[in-house]
Formats: sequence, structure tokens, C-alpha cells
Amino acid sequence: EADPAAPAEPVRLVKLRNPSGFHSWAGEWGPRSKQWTQEVREALGADKEDGAVFWMSFDDFMRHFATVEVCRVRPSLTETRARGWLPSAFGAGEGMRLSAFARTEVDLALYQEGHSERGGTGARTLLDLGMLLLRRGGGPPADDHAPDRHDRLTVVAHVPRAPAEQAFANVTLEMDDVEAEYIALPLSFTQLASTEPRRYVAAVHSTQPLLVQPTPVDMHELACALADVTAEQGERTVLASSLHLTNWKDEAGAIIIAENVSPTLHLQVDLDVAQARNIVSSRGALFSQDVLPPRSRQVLMVISYKPGAADVSYGVSMGVAPAQAEAHIPEIGGEQPISRIHMPTALPPARAALLQSMAPPAPPAGIDIQGLSAALAATFQQQMANHNRGGTGGSPAPGDGSHGNADKP
Repeated sequence: EADPAAPAEPVRLVKLRNPSGFHSWAGEWGPRSKQWTQEVREALGADKEDGAVFWMSFDDFMRHFATVEVCRVRPSLTETRARGWLPSAFGAGEGMRLSAFARTEVDLALYQEGHSERGGTGARTLLDLGMLLLRRGGGPPADDHAPDRHDRLTVVAHVPRAPAEQAFANVTLEMDDVEAEYIALPLSFTQLASTEPRRYVAAVHSTQPLLVQPTPVDMHELACALADVTAEQGERTVLASSLHLTNWKDEAGAIIIAENVSPTLHLQVDLDVAQARNIVSSRGALFSQDVLPPRSRQVLMVISYKPGAADVSYGVSMGVAPAQAEAHIPEIGGEQPISRIHMPTALPPARAALLQSMAPPAPPAGIDIQGLSAALAATFQQQMANHNRGGTGGSPAPGDGSHGNADKP
């Protein structure tokens, strides 16, 4: 028998915090555990913590946790948390509006909701998750679709997509007025056809107080921001003297944009993602045909790997031809609201000047450029017809003016 007078066996406890801010440990030394006494609560300050902090025994910790991630703790920072929706079949989801009233350093993290938390019975999966942080500039209000609206938004930080639980950025929010507005946009595209949207938690730690509010994602702003970052980070290919295509690859797939530098010509861009395995397309199809107006650019397609897929591969073929008027296949703005991120936007003048300076020399006299372009368009249309009939469509024939790029992550 144990001696009542003998000193009690020491208990090792671990203090943890759920980054999502919800749910807690229900076992021994959890918030409602009978092990707690008022004396122990006061000694550990347990009643002063928020609902996301909990305690558990070291033995239980070793039994239930496989990995540990250590993060810095800065008690002097102001903490703000808010929940938002990731993109889905219902729309582009929600971003976070950050209103700053003084220059401040910010740790900004987006944590995606686990699959099991929405009642699924399958294995836990992670969606692609990245982030863009935009700063809204000054000046008079602009119409949502006015060309100068792009000039009022600047990308100040970006986190490439990855199948990860969180996307994190450390930035300094600058001030040049009484108030500065920033918008954090989650990048997640694997659930675009899903009618079971997932949520995320934005955790903001700042040296000065901030106002953090969920806000619907503006399709035009998202399209411009994606084009900005892809143009800066991606690998550029010149399809014609006036047409540039850029492919930004990340751990979750790729973002492909086209830029029409011509001040007068409409240009048709054909994109075919061939021999794809475990791939999701933001267009709802693995091919597209778009006519870009003069001095415009467009997010042609966002390619994403299916969650949990171990074997992923795809190839990309593309071509360009003159056209008469703006058109898009698949249609933009139909039953899938987020397809509007594929609407062409104005090409910023500085970007147009840069691309024009990189243009290849003009072809030698005597080459029938229009004839080659027409042959290319006919070849691609035949491939699309074969594809629609269930054929493979193949790859563009050598010498037809197309550019091929095989990619197998």
C-alpha cells in the first residue's frame, strides 16, 4: 500500500496551443480534467490563458504526437485571429483586410482547416495553400473593371502554394497616410469544383494594433495579382514577337499567363495540358483557347495536383495565331464563378515596355508568317476535335510553330 505521508510523484506537464484557435485536449489535465486543483491552476496561470491553450501530461503528449514544431513566442505582439473561406465551387472565397494605423512588423499565417473537421470519413488530406499580400494605393476610387484599378494594388509579399497546413509571411506594413490598407489573399485552387468548401484561420501578430476583417475576394484583384507574381517569378517563353507566355511552377502545380504586347492585334493562344495524371485545372478542362485583346494579359490556367496524389505528371503544348475579337473556350464567367479570374486585364505600361525590349528580331523577308499562323491554328483545332471525340490529340508536329514543354514533377 502507498504511504499517505510519502511525497507525491512529480507530474510532468506540457503546455500547448492549438494554432486554429479552436478545440482542445479532452484527456487528463485537459481544461475539464479533475486533476486540476485551484492551487495548481494559480501556480500555472491556467485561468489566464485563452481557449486555444491547453495542458496535458508528458506521457500523453509522447503517446499522441508524432512531430513537434517550435515557433517563437513574442508576448509583446498584438494577436488577432479571424476565419475565412477558401475558394470552392461557390466562389473565390474570402481574403483578410488588414487596416494599419502605424508602421508595424507583422507575422501573418494562414492555417487551413483539416479534412476531418468537416465531417469527412476519409484520410486527412491537405489542399494547396499559398498567400498573396497586396497593398491598396491612394488616389480616387476606380471602377472594378477600369484599367487603372490595377495600378492601385501592389503585391508586397507572396508565399508559393504547397500542400501544407500553413502559409507564413513576415512583413513590415508601411505607412504614407493616416491609414494603410492591405489585403491577404489565400491561394488554393484544388477545391474549385467542390461544393464542400473548407475554412482557414488567419493569425496576425503585430507590433502595433491592426484591424483584421474577412472580405470577399475580388476576382479582378486576384487576377491582376496572380499575373503580377507569375510574371515576376515564372519562366517566360516568347511564342511570337508580341505574345509572351510565363509558367510559374510551385510545389502544388503551376500558374500560366499570357501577355499580348501588341497595341493593335488580337492574338489567339491555344493551351493543351496533355497526358495529365492527377491534375486539376482552374478552367474545368485540360485545354483552353483564348483571344487576348491588344495590350492585355490573362491567367490562362492554374494547374493543381489532386490532394494526396502520389503520382502526378503532365505535359504542356501551346500555340499562337492572329484573331479578330476577344473569345474564350472554355467560357469565362459561366456556372463556375471563379472562372472570372481568367478575364483579360490591362497590361501595365511598364511591363509592356519591358517585354517589347525583350522581343526577338523580326523574321527575314519572304517568310509567310500569316500562312504559318493559319496552319498552326488549323492543327490545334484538329487536335481539339480529336480530344473531344475521345482521341489523345497528340502533340504539335515539329516545325508547326508550337512550343512544347514536358513537365514531370
